[in-house]
Amino acid sequence: MSKTTYTILISITIVLILCCFCVIGIVLINNSTSSAVEKKISAAQEYFDSGDYDSAIEEYKEAIELDDTNADAYLGIAASYYGRYKKTNNSQDLDMAINYLENGRDKTNKDSRIIDLLEEYKGYLETYTLEQVEQGSVDVVLNTDYINIFSGYTYENYTSNFTLSADSSLEEIIFDELSAVFTFTILPDSEFPEPDSKPLNIKVNDISYIFANFTTGVSFAKLQELGLENLTYEYRETIEMYCVSFEYGGCQFLIESDENGNIVSSEPYNIISVSISSSAESSDESEDEEVEEGYCLLKGTAYNESDGSVQKVDIKIYSGNEADDENLVYEDDTTSKGTYRIQLTAGDYFIEVYLEDDVVYSTEFTIKDNKTIDKLDLPYTYEAEESIPDLREGEIYIVLSWDNPEGNLNHHLTGTDGNGDYVYCDHGNSSYGNHSHDDDNDGITEVTSGPEVDGGPETVTIYDLNGIYYYSAYTKYGESLAEYDNVKVEVYTAGSTTPEVFELPDGYDGSTWNVFVYQNGGVSEW
Repeated sequence: MSKTTYTILISITIVLILCCFCVIGIVLINNSTSSAVEKKISAAQEYFDSGDYDSAIEEYKEAIELDDTNADAYLGIAASYYGRYKKTNNSQDLDMAINYLENGRDKTNKDSRIIDLLEEYKGYLETYTLEQVEQGSVDVVLNTDYINIFSGYTYENYTSNFTLSADSSLEEIIFDELSAVFTFTILPDSEFPEPDSKPLNIKVNDISYIFANFTTGVSFAKLQELGLENLTYEYRETIEMYCVSFEYGGCQFLIESDENGNIVSSEPYNIISVSISSSAESSDESEDEEVEEGYCLLKGTAYNESDGSVQKVDIKIYSGNEADDENLVYEDDTTSKGTYRIQLTAGDYFIEVYLEDDVVYSTEFTIKDNKTIDKLDLPYTYEAEESIPDLREGEIYIVLSWDNPEGNLNHHLTGTDGNGDYVYCDHGNSSYGNHSHDDDNDGITEVTSGPEVDGGPETVTIYDLNGIYYYSAYTKYGESLAEYDNVKVEVYTAGSTTPEVFELPDGYDGSTWNVFVYQNGGVSEW
């Protein structure tokens, strides 16, 4: 054998040996990763079986980080989010389950198990078009049989008529025959609610418990026909969704809706507050007001300590001495006068006041005796940030405002720009749609607006003023503007911090107010 041939054979041998080591290394790494993933999935499954969905989700997330092609990890985390969704009825958890399944479908080369579960979960999150909702609303009525149970049954009544589920906990009580989660006040050193106590709130997993003949949603117009007390809708910052609320039969209902108060989901977020007074707007005069056996009536007013003003605010009450979501016993807003009333059993509590998603006040308090009336005012401090934009020469900023936090006014601006092209901006149910803009003229934005919000304000900024514009304000459902307090429109121009102010004329009772005309830089009454 020649020296050259020998050298070649030695080189080939060395290469083969190195390849073997590489293969062995890869196999060892893969085996190590696989083992770590299996440990994570096994730990997650134990948490899942015990009902600790939060911990299961964290373990499954780590498993996916180690191996993003593992189908079992995607199936597990989706099932965990779905399990949490069934407990909370928060549609965001179902969204997360669907998102992970969609990612898993792509990463696992369309694993059939993932595809099947994805199809099942998407079916739970069905939403309906407004046309479907309006058609399906015709025969909808309140399910008074169940509402009477929710408002009248005590813990003893529930346990006498239904089977306490093995999935129940102190924080969330479930009965096998009812698709709902109940929250009761649990006294210190007690394993069960007091027999004569009523639930503080209820979340139903089947909307037909609230509405009989529910098929494709319920329109706000239909809700108005049902004779519900304090019917309204608004965006709730604390839960980040639009909700419709109303009172009936001693219960207050809060149900996820679209931005116009229509219930368009097959499984909307909801919460039924049972122990709230049926007339939140009643005065504070009746110190002898009837209080349910075993409860104390807590009432008070939330007000801005800096100027004494009052408005609707959101409040949360927790059992114990701190804000812990697991111990949340009450969540709702006050009246437009800042007042609230709620019945609680004796114990220690913690209350928070929210404005614009910020906690503006919190305090601990104690209910010592049952069958009494306690007063707890909530003095908060809050200053809204100035939202007037910097205006360039030739721009104006329009602000429509009013004092009724639960009400909603809308604005409409129309006209022609300096080129003779038609422009408009509309918020509300006009012929242009609920929220529409003609803001594209040869690629140049000419009119923009702020968001439509209950309680206001409504805003519009006009950028091209070489034309003529007409601005009006109107009510959403044709009611009289006289039902709104301190309605005014402020018009800011570049270089000025003092607006030109237009106030609704005294005694004006129409539903549309033609406010001003802006023509070539000048503002005048319409």
